[in-house]
Amino acid sequence: MKKHLLVSLILLCFASLKSQTQPKQLIANLGLLHKEVAIKIFGNKKIAGKVIEETALVLKVQVNPTMAVEIRKDAIETLRLGNGMEKKIALYELIPQPEIEEEIVEAKIDSNWNLVHKNVKLSVNQKKKVVGEVVAETAQDLEIKVNPTLIIIVSKKDLDWLETFHIDSNGERNSKEIYKKQAKKITRYPLDISHSCGLSPTAFGMKKKQNIYENTDILGQTFRYGIDNNISLHFHTVLMPGLFGAITSVKYTSQVPNKPIHYGVGIQGAGVLGVGAFAVLLRPIITLGTTQNFINLSPGIGTVSGTHYSLVAIAAQKQLGQNSRYYMWTDFNSFRVAGDDSAANSFLLGLRFQQNRFHVNLAYCNLNFDGDPWHLPYLNFGLRF
Repeated sequence: MKKHLLVSLILLCFASLKSQTQPKQLIANLGLLHKEVAIKIFGNKKIAGKVIEETALVLKVQVNPTMAVEIRKDAIETLRLGNGMEKKIALYELIPQPEIEEEIVEAKIDSNWNLVHKNVKLSVNQKKKVVGEVVAETAQDLEIKVNPTLIIIVSKKDLDWLETFHIDSNGERNSKEIYKKQAKKITRYPLDISHSCGLSPTAFGMKKKQNIYENTDILGQTFRYGIDNNISLHFHTVLMPGLFGAITSVKYTSQVPNKPIHYGVGIQGAGVLGVGAFAVLLRPIITLGTTQNFINLSPGIGTVSGTHYSLVAIAAQKQLGQNSRYYMWTDFNSFRVAGDDSAANSFLLGLRFQQNRFHVNLAYCNLNFDGDPWHLPYLNFGLRF
C-alpha cells in the first residue's frame, strides 16, 4: 500500500512540474542603449558590440566602426552585459494572469430566421453596420439589398447583432432584436485556490484584506486574513469531545521577479487545552509553478513542550485540463522526534473543485503513528468573502 502511495506522489509531482509554465512576453525596454553587450543567437551565432538603438522588438548593435546589425529580441538565446562574463539580462517577463476575464459566448444561430422581405439592421465583426432588405436567407448567409443596385452577402457567424424594423402608420420606427452575442464575465480568483495544499502551506500569498473561511471534517475551523499582499494571518481550531486545540500562524510570502518561483516562511504556535501541550513550528516554504500546477516544499523544525522535532513535507497540485475547475493534489508530511524513534506520517490524495469564491476538497487520508495506520476520509470546503 505504501509503495503505491509513494508512486502516486512522485507521478503527480512530475506532472505538476511539467505544467508549471506561464505565458511570457518580451520586455519592451531593456535599458541597453549605449551599453556593451554579448549576444548569443539561436543557432549558436555570437555577436558583440554597443547597442545604438532599441525598440520593443529589435536591438541595433554596432559591431565595428563601419557596421551595425539589427537583431530581433525573440531570436536571442542569451544576452549579457560587457564581454559576456557579466550580468545576464532577462529578455522576457511573465504575463500576469487576470483575475477577471471576459469571455464572449455566442448565442445560437438559427438556420432560418424567416427574414426574407424584412428590413434589417445589423453589425458585422464590430466594424461594419448594414441596413437593408433581406432578399434571400440560407443556414449560413443572408443576402441583403442595401440600395436599388447593390446586394451584399453577410455570413451569420460574423454577426454581432441583428434586428428587424418597420415603420408603423404613425411614422414611428419599431425594432425587434433577432440575434445578439452575449458577453459573460467569468471571475477567477487564482490566489484563493492554492494558499495551502492539504496540510501543507504554500508560498502563494493572499491579497490585502482578503478573508477566507474553511471547514475540515466538520470539527476543524480555519480563518485566514491578508494583512497585506505579503503577510497573512491564519487561525485554526479543532473541537472534539473533551479536547480543544488552537493553532495561530503568520506567513510571509514573495516571488522571484518574472519567474514562477514563490518563497516564504511561516511560524506556528499551537496549544491543546486539557493536555497542557504547547508547540512552536518554523517552516520555510518554496513553491515551483503556478497557482494551478505546482510542487511545494515546506520542511520545518519545532518544539513541543521542550521536545524538539523536525518535519519534512512535499505537496503537488495538477489542473485536470486547461480552464478546468477540477484539480488533483497530494500532500505528504513526516514528523520525527529528536533523539527518539517516534515518528508520524500523513499522506493525502485528493480532488479539488473550484468555482470562483468557493472550493471543496475530497481526499483519502492515511495517518501512520509509529507503524499504526489509520485510513480516514478528508473533506474540506472554503469560501472567500
